[in-house]
Amino acid sequence: MLGHSITRGGDGVLIDDQELIFFHFHHLKQRTSWLFDTDFPIHAVKPNRVVKRHIFSPYLDELERQGRVASRLTALDEAPAIRESLQGNAPIRFRQLLRDVAAGKSLVYVNGWVC
Repeated sequence: MLGHSITRGGDGVLIDDQELIFFHFHHLKQRTSWLFDTDFPIHAVKPNRVVKRHIFSPYLDELERQGRVASRLTALDEAPAIRESLQGNAPIRFRQLLRDVAAGKSLVYVNGWVC
C-alpha cells in the first residue's frame, strides 16, 4: 500500500486509478471476535478509510461467513465468540489497544465494519 493511491471509484476500490481485483492480507491475526492485528506498522503503512471500509470490512465479513460454513460442513461447533489472546492468554489492555488501533497495528471489527 505504501506509495500507492487507494481510493473509491465506481463500484469498487481503485489502486493508482486501476480497479482492485484481489488483495491478500499477510499476517492478519484474529485476537478476539472483534480485534485483528496486522503487520502494517512494520511496513510503515496505516490503512485509510477506504481500506478499512471497502477492503477489510467485506474481507472479514466473508471470513466470518466461511467460518460458519466450515463449522456446519465439519459438524463442529463454531469457534467461541471471544478467542483468547494469541499472546499467552494475556488480557487486552485498553490503553495499549488504543495505541495499536491509532498506529494501524490493530483493527476493531464491529457489526460488519472495521473502524
